[in-house]
Amino acid sequence: MDEVLKKNLLIELGLDKMPPEQAEDILLQASSIIFQRIFTKTVPLLSEKEQTEFEEVLQKAEQRDGGALIFTFLKSKFPNIDDIVKQEIAEFKRESFDVMSKIGTK
Repeated sequence: MDEVLKKNLLIELGLDKMPPEQAEDILLQASSIIFQRIFTKTVPLLSEKEQTEFEEVLQKAEQRDGGALIFTFLKSKFPNIDDIVKQEIAEFKRESFDVMSKIGTK
Protein backbone atom coordinates (compact mmCIF):
# COMPACT_ATOMS: atom_id res chain seq x y z
CA MET A 1 0.00 0.00 0.00
CA ASP A 2 1.28 3.45 -0.86
CA GLU A 3 2.92 5.04 2.20
CA VAL A 4 0.85 8.23 1.90
CA LEU A 5 -2.39 6.24 1.75
CA LYS A 6 -1.19 4.09 4.66
CA LYS A 7 -0.47 7.15 6.80
CA ASN A 8 -3.81 8.69 5.79
CA LEU A 9 -5.63 5.51 6.78
CA LEU A 10 -3.77 5.46 10.12
CA ILE A 11 -4.86 9.01 10.90
CA GLU A 12 -8.43 8.81 9.60
CA LEU A 13 -9.15 5.61 11.50
CA GLY A 14 -7.56 7.05 14.64
CA LEU A 15 -4.88 4.37 14.67
CA ASP A 16 -2.19 7.02 15.17
CA LYS A 17 -3.43 7.35 18.76
CA MET A 18 -2.83 3.66 19.49
CA PRO A 19 0.40 1.96 20.46
CA PRO A 20 2.39 1.52 17.22
CA GLU A 21 2.43 -2.28 17.37
CA GLN A 22 -1.35 -2.46 17.80
CA ALA A 23 -1.95 0.14 15.07
CA GLU A 24 0.31 -1.75 12.66
CA ASP A 25 -1.56 -4.99 13.35
CA ILE A 26 -4.92 -3.34 12.61
CA LEU A 27 -3.48 -1.65 9.53
CA LEU A 28 -2.23 -5.02 8.23
CA GLN A 29 -5.69 -6.50 8.72
CA ALA A 30 -7.30 -3.51 7.00
CA SER A 31 -4.81 -3.77 4.12
CA SER A 32 -5.61 -7.45 3.72
CA ILE A 33 -9.33 -6.69 3.50
CA ILE A 34 -8.74 -3.90 1.00
CA PHE A 35 -6.50 -6.09 -1.18
CA GLN A 36 -9.09 -8.88 -1.13
CA ARG A 37 -11.72 -6.39 -2.29
CA ILE A 38 -9.44 -5.21 -5.10
CA PHE A 39 -8.81 -8.78 -6.20
CA THR A 40 -12.53 -9.59 -6.03
CA LYS A 41 -13.24 -6.62 -8.27
CA THR A 42 -10.45 -7.16 -10.81
CA VAL A 43 -9.66 -10.87 -11.13
CA PRO A 44 -13.06 -11.87 -12.58
CA LEU A 45 -12.45 -9.37 -15.39
CA LEU A 46 -9.30 -11.22 -16.48
CA SER A 47 -9.37 -13.82 -19.22
CA GLU A 48 -8.67 -17.44 -18.25
CA LYS A 49 -5.12 -17.08 -19.54
CA GLU A 50 -4.61 -13.88 -17.52
CA GLN A 51 -6.06 -15.54 -14.41
CA THR A 52 -3.53 -18.35 -14.82
CA GLU A 53 -0.77 -15.73 -15.15
CA PHE A 54 -2.12 -14.00 -12.04
CA GLU A 55 -1.98 -17.27 -10.07
CA GLU A 56 1.67 -17.63 -11.10
CA VAL A 57 2.37 -14.07 -9.96
CA LEU A 58 0.69 -14.83 -6.61
CA GLN A 59 2.88 -17.90 -6.15
CA LYS A 60 6.01 -15.87 -6.89
CA ALA A 61 4.82 -13.14 -4.54
CA GLU A 62 4.36 -15.66 -1.71
CA GLN A 63 8.00 -16.66 -2.01
CA ARG A 64 9.10 -13.08 -1.38
CA ASP A 65 7.52 -9.82 -0.33
CA GLY A 66 5.71 -9.48 -3.61
CA GLY A 67 3.07 -6.82 -3.11
CA ALA A 68 4.79 -4.73 -5.76
CA LEU A 69 4.93 -7.73 -8.08
CA ILE A 70 1.17 -8.24 -7.77
CA PHE A 71 0.38 -4.59 -8.41
CA THR A 72 2.76 -4.45 -11.37
CA PHE A 73 0.78 -7.29 -12.90
CA LEU A 74 -2.58 -5.68 -12.12
CA LYS A 75 -1.34 -2.33 -13.46
CA SER A 76 -0.42 -4.03 -16.74
CA LYS A 77 -3.99 -5.35 -17.03
CA PHE A 78 -5.84 -2.43 -15.43
CA PRO A 79 -4.23 0.94 -16.18
CA ASN A 80 -6.71 2.49 -13.73
CA ILE A 81 -5.65 0.25 -10.81
CA ASP A 82 -4.57 3.29 -8.77
CA ASP A 83 -8.11 4.64 -8.99
CA ILE A 84 -9.53 1.25 -8.04
CA VAL A 85 -7.23 1.13 -5.00
CA LYS A 86 -8.22 4.64 -3.91
CA GLN A 87 -11.89 3.80 -4.40
CA GLU A 88 -11.62 0.63 -2.29
CA ILE A 89 -9.73 2.44 0.46
CA ALA A 90 -12.38 5.18 0.52
CA GLU A 91 -15.15 2.57 0.67
CA PHE A 92 -13.36 0.70 3.46
CA LYS A 93 -12.97 3.92 5.45
CA ARG A 94 -16.64 4.80 4.95
CA GLU A 95 -17.75 1.36 6.12
CA SER A 96 -15.35 1.50 9.07
CA PHE A 97 -16.66 4.91 10.13
CA ASP A 98 -20.24 3.62 9.86
CA VAL A 99 -19.42 0.68 12.15
CA MET A 100 -17.47 2.84 14.60
CA SER A 101 -20.28 5.39 14.81
CA LYS A 102 -22.79 2.64 15.58
CA ILE A 103 -20.53 1.24 18.29
CA GLY A 104 -19.96 4.72 19.70
CA THR A 105 -23.68 5.43 20.00
CA LYS A 106 -24.47 2.34 22.04
